[in-house]
Amino acid sequence: MARHEVKEKNWFSKWDENGRFFCIYGRKILTDKHPRSVKFYNMFGELIENFPEIYQLDQVHFRPRPNDILKQDKLKALKKNGAYKKLYEKIYKEEEAAEKKTQNDIVKNQRKDIRDEFLNTFFLPLR
Repeated sequence: MARHEVKEKNWFSKWDENGRFFCIYGRKILTDKHPRSVKFYNMFGELIENFPEIYQLDQVHFRPRPNDILKQDKLKALKKNGAYKKLYEKIYKEEEAAEKKTQNDIVKNQRKDIRDEFLNTFFLPLR
């Protein structure tokens, strides 16, 4: 179905290496100076990006994703001694506590507003 959405008669389609993204783009002929279109879809067929007019487009390649940033021995060392937990646990706990405090403050302010409204509109005038 997606091939019918491309305005060029000559087109290519390509999946990325991991099978997560799909690309359809118009093929350029050597003497052709017209703009080409490119469409990117995710693995569910939903349109992610659409570039309708790109000049001088010859072909499209997906950038390869790195397999592992750290080597296996460094990963084992990190998992073994738990250094990453010591390093990041404090940072994330502080962020989580700050976020929880802001949420609690919002709830407290809402409750205070409701209480004040009740007192001002119902309880105090009756006294």
